Amino acid sequence: MLTNCDAFENFPPPAFKPMIAAAKTPGGLKALMAPMRSRAVRRTPMAFGALSHGDIPNEVTDAWVGPMLDNASIRRDAGKTIRGMSPDVTLAAAERFPTFTKPVLVAWGADDKFFPLDTGRRLATMFPEGRFEEIRGARTFVSEDQPERLGALIADFVREPVAV
Repeated sequence: MLTNCDAFENFPPPAFKPMIAAAKTPGGLKALMAPMRSRAVRRTPMAFGALSHGDIPNEVTDAWVGPMLDNASIRRDAGKTIRGMSPDVTLAAAERFPTFTKPVLVAWGADDKFFPLDTGRRLATMFPEGRFEEIRGARTFVSEDQPERLGALIADFVREPVAV
C-alpha cells in the first residue's frame, strides 16, 4: 500500500533540495530546523503548509520536529539519510517492482504539489497486481487530509482475497 511518496526520478523533489544542502553543511540541519520551533512557522508553505490542505495538529508536528531540534544523534542520522537521497535509489527500486506479485494499492492524493498524480498512476502500473485510487482533496499527507477515505480504501484492500 503506497500513498504519495518519492519515486522514480523525483527523489527528492526539487523543493526539498535545500535540505540536502543543509545536511552537507556542518550545523546546517540544526539551523534549517530552528524556525520550526514556532508552530506558526510549521504551517507555512516553506514548512508543512504545502503538504496538507488543513492545519496539521500541533501535537503531531511537535512529534515530527521535536526530536530533530533536540537530539544531535537524530540530526546526525537524518543528515546521513538526506545526503544519501538520489534518484538512483528509487529508480533501482522501481526495477524490482515487476517481481512483486502480491496486490498493491496505490492511493494517491490528487492535489499534491510535490508528487504528481501521474507518479502514482505510473507506480501502480509497475506492479503486476497494482491498483490505483485517486484521493481528491488530499496533498502529500493523504492520511492527514482524507483519513476516512484512505482508511476505507485500506480496509477494503485488506479484505480482498489473495491468490495463494
